[in-house]
Amino acid sequence: MSESLQPQTSARPDRSWRWLTLEWLLNQVLDWDGQKMEFTNIPADATIRILEKDGFSIKDGHPTFQNKYTDPVNARQFAANLIKRQYRAGYELPEMPE
Repeated sequence: MSESLQPQTSARPDRSWRWLTLEWLLNQVLDWDGQKMEFTNIPADATIRILEKDGFSIKDGHPTFQNKYTDPVNARQFAANLIKRQYRAGYELPEMPE
C-alpha cells in the first residue's frame, strides 16, 4: 500500500456528532480533558442559540430568512449536560492510566 493510502491517525479522540455540533455552534475547536471529562477551553461568557424554525422562503425571486432561535444558553452548562456521568448500578469507569 502506498503511503498516501494509509489511514490518517490523530492524537485527538474520536468526536461524536454532539462534540462536532458544539464546535460548530461555538466556531472553535474544543479541547477535551479525559481525566476530568470536560471541555477546557469554552469561555465562561460563551452562549449558543439553536435554530427552532427555518424560515427560509423565496419572495419575488429573492431569498428571505426569518429564522427562529432559542434564547441564548450558557455554552459551558450546555456542554456539561451532554456528558453523562451517572452509570448503572454496578458499573463504573476503569481507573485512568498514569
